[in-house]
Amino acid sequence: MEEGERVLGNWPVDYIPPAGWRYHGQLCVTDRRVLFAAEVARSQFERVVIGPVDCEAVAYALDLDAPNVAYDGSHLLVSIPASQIECVTADDGLFDHRVSLTIKNNGSIQLFDKGVLPVTAVVRAIQEATHITK
Repeated sequence: MEEGERVLGNWPVDYIPPAGWRYHGQLCVTDRRVLFAAEVARSQFERVVIGPVDCEAVAYALDLDAPNVAYDGSHLLVSIPASQIECVTADDGLFDHRVSLTIKNNGSIQLFDKGVLPVTAVVRAIQEATHITK
């Protein structure tokens, strides 16, 4: 956390990047960014990256800018600044309740799935951080 950064909420979620894999971890929304942290084995990324499994390759696989991804071989941290989020929407299905983030620079869709639990609080927190009203 950066100095003065305020946490708006924490939730256990599955992170589903554009390529469709699923990583279970913790979503934290602050007044400045959306953070996702998880333990992710190197073998989970070896199937989706070509060459060495490093931060840059993992960021490419997640369709995010390299500065937004940290990976040390067992822990994944995704940090999406609020200023990079173009749109946030709730996708409520019968068994899948997801928050969808559209990234400004490349239009990628980043999904956070809460399973059968509602995502209203997550969407509100992200809207507060990004000042997006829809």
